[in-house]
Amino acid sequence: MPQPKTVEFALSGTAQGEEISPAHVPFGLMRKFHEDVERLVLGSNQGSLSDTLVQVKQGSYALVVPIPETVRESFELDMSMMTNEDSATHPDPIRLSVLQGWQRRAAFDRGITYYIRPHGAKPRISELKIDAQTVLRKATEDRWVSVE
Repeated sequence: MPQPKTVEFALSGTAQGEEISPAHVPFGLMRKFHEDVERLVLGSNQGSLSDTLVQVKQGSYALVVPIPETVRESFELDMSMMTNEDSATHPDPIRLSVLQGWQRRAAFDRGITYYIRPHGAKPRISELKIDAQTVLRKATEDRWVSVE
């Protein structure tokens, strides 16, 4: 059976005057980050990553998460269009909400940066960096127009 593709979700910067690392991350920030990563991976799909084995990497606080086959295609499509405002398709609203929350946090606390880094030889998505300067797609209303 082939190994699932993994993606690294990293939280970088400073918290309470020290660099964020596996040895130093505020509990509330860590808990919210874990919840956000699960929501980002699953999007609007039902399920849970509770039984998924993840790696916590040294350096910044980084989780390496295997992306379930059932959501991989939609996850990769959404991540590839998050900064492309010209795309005709719309990303999953839950995934967009998570990334917009990270962008607001990074704008409010300029010491925080979030990263999404695909692993593997030929990843289908590029690294996504979310900091105070990141411009993400806007959530859009229903594109249908009422007619009489």
